[in-house]
This record gives sequence, structure tokens and C-alpha cells, in this order.
Amino acid sequence: MKNIGFFGGSFDPIHLGHLNLAIQILEKLKLDKIIFCPANVSPFKTKKPPMASSKDRFEMARIAIKDFKDFEITNFEIKNENVSYTINTLKELKNSDNLRLIITEDTLLNFDKWKDYKNILQIAPLIVGVRNKFLENFKSENFTLDNKNFVKTNVFEISSTEIRKRLKNQKNCSHLIPKETLDYIYNRKLYL
Repeated sequence: MKNIGFFGGSFDPIHLGHLNLAIQILEKLKLDKIIFCPANVSPFKTKKPPMASSKDRFEMARIAIKDFKDFEITNFEIKNENVSYTINTLKELKNSDNLRLIITEDTLLNFDKWKDYKNILQIAPLIVGVRNKFLENFKSENFTLDNKNFVKTNVFEISSTEIRKRLKNQKNCSHLIPKETLDYIYNRKLYL
């Protein structure tokens, strides 16, 4: 039985902050692998969908993780071409392996608004990457977590929104995005 982390997101674009979080969680929890899953459209972003196409976001993520032997990618959400609900993807991926859902502390604050979030917790217990100052005894009226759900990580303060602004303004982003992924962005003239 393998221990697998599931890491979904818009990845618009994927950046070193995403990779840093995934590596730290993989190593600290001794996971066997992490599956990256670009969302087609998040239910919370239907009015402001990702700027890059789902195909481009998938390719950027695929390129960014290709040199990490313990990282994989799935196109499950983008091939469905609908709003992406994590619960549907987890049900599809669930087999005899131990599946865990990787999120950030920012995401945790709205987790109880996710579709079938209680079912998600049954299928894939949360791994929350947190900064040292984050309240470890997280309280929610709708669900409880304990210390084993939290992993202290050194977070790179990088945001995809900020990267898109820098790209639009033709500022250097080579310190924020893996080189080959950045080359793909320039070749496809994304975010300009």
C-alpha cells in the first residue's frame, strides 16, 4: 500500500512555491509519490477562470515536475472540461492506496465550502502545509483536525497572480518559475 499525496490547483502558472511545498511534504511525511492535478476551472473561480488554457497549464505543470521521480501528473480534471470538484477526482483515483489531500493554510480557511468536504476527509485526509506561526489547533465548527494533519513548511511567498503581473510587465521571473516552464510561457506568449 502506497502513501500518495494529491495536489490540485489552477497552477496558473505553476511556480517554485508549489514545488517547494510538495517536496517538503513528500520528504517530511515519507510519501511514495505526489500527484499534481491542474483544475479545469475551480468552482470558486467560475467568474474569473484561469488566464492560461487548461492544456497550457497542464503542460507547464508537466514540464515543471518532469525531473522529480516521485511526482506525477493527471489530466483527469482538464479532460472533463467542466467545473472541477476535488471529490470527483478523488473518487476516481481512490484505490487501495492511502490518499491524502495537500492544501495550504489559506485554502483550509474555506475548506468547509468545498463540495462534499466531509466525504473528501473520509477519502483523503488533509495534509496542510503551514508556516510556523499558524495556529496548530485549528478550529472549525464543521470538522476537526489534529497535529498529524499539519506539516510545518518553509513557505516561499510566491503568488501566481504576482507572477502573471510580472510577466505582463515583462519583468524577470526566472527566480520564481522553473526555467523550462518559463521557456514554455515565453514560447506560447502566455500572460503577456
